[in-house]
Amino acid sequence: MTDKSSRSKRPVATAKVANAKAPNRSQPRAKKTVTASPTKVKRIRGEFSMPIDDYALIAALKSRSSAAGRPVKKNELLRAGLKALDVMSEDALQMALSQLRPVKPKASKPAKK
Repeated sequence: MTDKSSRSKRPVATAKVANAKAPNRSQPRAKKTVTASPTKVKRIRGEFSMPIDDYALIAALKSRSSAAGRPVKKNELLRAGLKALDVMSEDALQMALSQLRPVKPKASKPAKK
């Protein structure tokens, strides 16, 4: 058995900065102006279920897009589909929705106590 007091401790590495100057506290700090980036958009993650046929359709659309020279991701296809639905007339939207099979929602998990 080894005694705890006989164990050698590692020396703590300290970083020394050459020619480091302390900040001048006599002058007030300049406030940074925060500008919102127009490309930064808050994203929300979601979970949903869809029939396997619809997943196959996503794969087919991804293949078509890649063959046309514009590879896409699944979320891009879904977002493009939402944009296409948004510009449809009310009758066309209702017809597209009536062609969908209802999907049973996933059973929710019981709440933890």
